[in-house]
Amino acid sequence: MRVFTPAGNSGSSISPNRVSLTLPFSLKWEHVVNPQSSGYEVQISSSSSFSDNEAPLGVQLTNPEFKILTLTSGPKYWRVRSHQGMSSPTTTAPTAWSATGRFTMSTAPATPVSITPVRIPLYSGDDTWVEVQLSVGVPAAGATIGLASSNQSAAPVPATIAMQGNAAWAQFQMIAGQVTAPTPVTLTATLNGASATGQFTLMPSSLKLVRVTPTTISGGAYAGGTIMLNGQAPPGGAVVSVSSNSSAATPPATVTIPAGSYSAPFTLPTSNVTSSTVATITAAWNGAAVQTPVTITPGPAPTAFTIFPATVVGGQGSSDGTVTIGATAPFDQFLSVTSNNAAVLPYLSSGVQVPGGSTRGFVQILPASVATTTVVRIWVTGGGVTRFADLTVNPSGTPPPAATLSSFIVPSSVTGGNAAIGTVRLAAAAPSGGLAVTLGSNQPGAASVPASVTVPSGAISANFTITTFPSAGTTVQLSARLGDTILFAALGVTAGTAPPPPSPPAAPSLLSPSNGSTVTLPAVLDWSDVSGAASYVIQIDDSTSFAAPTVVEQTVAASQFSATSLAAQPHWWRVRAVNSAGTAGAWSSARSFAPQGAAPPPPPSGGTLTLTVKASGRSGERITSNPAGINVSVGNTQSASFTGGSPITLSVSGGRSAVWSGACSSGGNKTKTCTFTPTANASVTGNVQ
Repeated sequence: MRVFTPAGNSGSSISPNRVSLTLPFSLKWEHVVNPQSSGYEVQISSSSSFSDNEAPLGVQLTNPEFKILTLTSGPKYWRVRSHQGMSSPTTTAPTAWSATGRFTMSTAPATPVSITPVRIPLYSGDDTWVEVQLSVGVPAAGATIGLASSNQSAAPVPATIAMQGNAAWAQFQMIAGQVTAPTPVTLTATLNGASATGQFTLMPSSLKLVRVTPTTISGGAYAGGTIMLNGQAPPGGAVVSVSSNSSAATPPATVTIPAGSYSAPFTLPTSNVTSSTVATITAAWNGAAVQTPVTITPGPAPTAFTIFPATVVGGQGSSDGTVTIGATAPFDQFLSVTSNNAAVLPYLSSGVQVPGGSTRGFVQILPASVATTTVVRIWVTGGGVTRFADLTVNPSGTPPPAATLSSFIVPSSVTGGNAAIGTVRLAAAAPSGGLAVTLGSNQPGAASVPASVTVPSGAISANFTITTFPSAGTTVQLSARLGDTILFAALGVTAGTAPPPPSPPAAPSLLSPSNGSTVTLPAVLDWSDVSGAASYVIQIDDSTSFAAPTVVEQTVAASQFSATSLAAQPHWWRVRAVNSAGTAGAWSSARSFAPQGAAPPPPPSGGTLTLTVKASGRSGERITSNPAGINVSVGNTQSASFTGGSPITLSVSGGRSAVWSGACSSGGNKTKTCTFTPTANASVTGNVQ
């Protein structure tokens, strides 16, 4: 692996040991053969033996470059290697270290290099992180950096921020004020008598978008709309004008976004259309406008329209109209409703809604009192098709019509999964051609019946089959209807041989990124597939307690998640699987990571972890640990529990040396001991020499 010299701010080549570098700069090297994603590891040290490492974030790098934001002054040595997959389930397979490169960091006092808002463009009311970069790390005691803004009301900054010891990069949060015109702002950072400035323009709040959901809707239905701003609405709110180029969609004339808010909703009524119509919705504010289209479609064609009961006493009862269409749609659909007698049906709705995903809609019919029997015809129209049904409205005191059904018989109970027989009986023999009796079930998932059963001509009864399904036990209400007579019967479906519910899925194993690593957003979080999992729940939080509400909690179908828009600070993540029955398994163990620019996460406080040590090499020797727990002979492997965040020293009996690899590495060299501080379950191999 060929190592290049560091590149300074100008991008020119720097010769080692001859130029004093200042931050920021990048280390670069040539790609290895078959480079691995997140495979590179960089070390920077003040010692040629690399007894210390000043680049804890230089791990899991994909590109052959590492940008340095923080480094102490003085001579430095650096090297790089690549991890080419896994040598075991818990141990990577690294290449040898590259040749050592050298450079020198400036010994002059640290001074500001830049002060830059992360979020650009920035609008009124927006919040953003502001990054401060120094030329070199400050002393171990830390330093205080002075801050100033040329317009404190537009871009308020604190008077100072603290830079941690040996660090050269920090950030603070800023919430922009309200401006009415583009406003240039200069931010200044001062340290050790030197200053750096950063300029940006704060923009006034403006229209960002108008959105309508759903984008395709049946005429007569109501859509939902949202208007969003860049930035927050000013004091007094933002009164946005809204219009449409089509009478098929009629939004409100104005929508007010409250002061301090980014958006506001509105309702969009639509009208019936005879052909598919595209309406353009326009939102205008402060001299700017945004638009979005919405498609209004004709109502669906009705396949059937029935009224029950078809005979009613005016002013004393009601009927239900049922409309059936041929296919479902992902949105609500509307059909028009009319009658030939508005005086008898004064409250009849002008339309009927078929909910999205359904093929049936219902309209309530409330007839007024009448002096004589009146037959009213009701039409339902959609998609160029009209269906009708007649309603007979009788005056008060009219006796009800004679029953058409005399009985409806089903078994009192049946074991789920077995068939049963039901019987309908007419009040009189069926006429020529027979009579079709409509059947129904309120729980077709437990007991289903055919849509109808026909009583043959001259007969007074007919049987039908009831199909039941395995159940934990329930009572199903079955119905039989003929004309204005409807009868009900209860069927008990008892527990059958239903299969046991699936067991909770196992906990996933987190694969990448590795624990404690630094990542560049967006970062892909990956875990093992779990048998029987229908979905996974992932949590990301800035605390190991995962106390609600977490930073991220989302259900995903695949065993991966792309993390975005996380603050530059340590985060922890965990995953659990959910089976098809909705049963969640145990959480995985938690891992930590830090988005680029964040400090590495602290070790767990007092948590218990497992260390596994494999002893190989010279027979007859043993590897032991301090604190005690590991005492394993060559040729064997042993695991023990230790307190996370506490140092562990491994050594070979008899004072011999070993080549250490894994969580505690000697870099291919022979050493008598190996000391490290694990923060999660870890594995180490000691090859005794």
